[in-house]
Amino acid sequence: MNQNTNTEDTIDLKELFFSLIAQWKLIALCVILSLVCALLYLRATPDTYSVNALVQVEESKGTSAALLGDLSNMIDQKQPAQAEIEILKSRLVLGTVIQNLHLDLKISSTENSFTDRLFSPHEYATEYKNKSVIFRDNEKSFEIRQFDIPAQYRDKNLGLQFQENKLSLIDLQNDQTILTAPLNQKNSLRTAEGLWEISIYSKDQFKDDYLIQKQSLPAAVDSILANYSVAEKGKMTGVLGLNYQGQNKEHITQVLNAILAAYSHQNIERRSAESAQTLKFLDEQLPKLKQQLDVAEREFNKFRQEFNTVDVTKESELYLTQSITLETQKAELEQKVAEASAKYTSEHPVMQQMNAQLGAINKKIGELNATLKKLPDLQRRYLQLYREVEVKQQLYTALLNSYQQLRIAKAGEIGNVRIVDTAVEPIEPIAPKKLQILILSIFLGGFLGTLLA
Repeated sequence: MNQNTNTEDTIDLKELFFSLIAQWKLIALCVILSLVCALLYLRATPDTYSVNALVQVEESKGTSAALLGDLSNMIDQKQPAQAEIEILKSRLVLGTVIQNLHLDLKISSTENSFTDRLFSPHEYATEYKNKSVIFRDNEKSFEIRQFDIPAQYRDKNLGLQFQENKLSLIDLQNDQTILTAPLNQKNSLRTAEGLWEISIYSKDQFKDDYLIQKQSLPAAVDSILANYSVAEKGKMTGVLGLNYQGQNKEHITQVLNAILAAYSHQNIERRSAESAQTLKFLDEQLPKLKQQLDVAEREFNKFRQEFNTVDVTKESELYLTQSITLETQKAELEQKVAEASAKYTSEHPVMQQMNAQLGAINKKIGELNATLKKLPDLQRRYLQLYREVEVKQQLYTALLNSYQQLRIAKAGEIGNVRIVDTAVEPIEPIAPKKLQILILSIFLGGFLGTLLA
């Protein structure tokens, strides 16, 4: 009984092999059909390309360090990689690229389904330039130089038809003509929905209809972000890798390089704005300080003409040196506090540290002033006037040097980001993987044929 059961459960591999050989035509047919399906898929699926670039974010303290001095070390001036990644993805950068290249304008054909691409393929291409957008349909093309429409029609596909020397915009929801305007001229029309400013130029005659969409800024940014990525290379390297994908290799190269240019430009502008703010502060302070210096020099010279020379003891000279040093430090620190107060609140650690230092200097000055009162009146007045002149002179000279340095730095401002690698037009597509798809189709066809056999 058990022997018969084991015999029935045993699979005869030899018999199975010959039965598959007998059904080789069915298996071959399945493999061929699978290959045909794969080839049709590859024919109808456009190639996808990818471009990349590298950006290095360098550590920089900014121009405020010229006035803050050692106190600038208290602030973490290094730009974190994550912050720069968010800037690279922001509307500040991408919005500039969208505006410059008119990337908020999307044009396509109504005949762009899978079967259309399979049986009647057209060579559609959209070329984005600074002044216009050119859409090519094989050898025909039309150029859109302006396409500003009311807000309610943005982010919606509108039908675009050409009839003789006129163009028509169709609302696809109710199939009604919204607007009709002549070709090859600038049109500014106002309807109940709002203002239309449209300029489309072409010398060709079109029989096909097209779809056109004017995107809002958030939608255009999201459209770029769908194929755009930024990530740091390694950990704490400060090197960012940018990647952008699309079907037109020339277009994606152009867009990524435009993003790099916009990012670098805004970085230089941001640093130049900081320099300009500091220079504006110095422009206001230098004339005031110069006026104070002139007043102090006149008072001191008047005193010397009235009393000729005054004998100053060694103890008084030592006091004078200490007093000048402290008063100079106090004046410089007050300038730093005034400059930093435009950026930080009184609770900021930098402000608290500078106020603490200012309090310590004022305490030492108070102690020296108490000693000054014990000196003879003539010596005391001489020391006070001489000290005023020296302090104002040293402070004016220091600020003038800082002003000149900032002027030179602003003239040669290059930002703290460096474009390491720009986008280069790719050669091979990244998708679809043609060889892999063909190999998988052979295996899939063979597997299905074996199951059927």
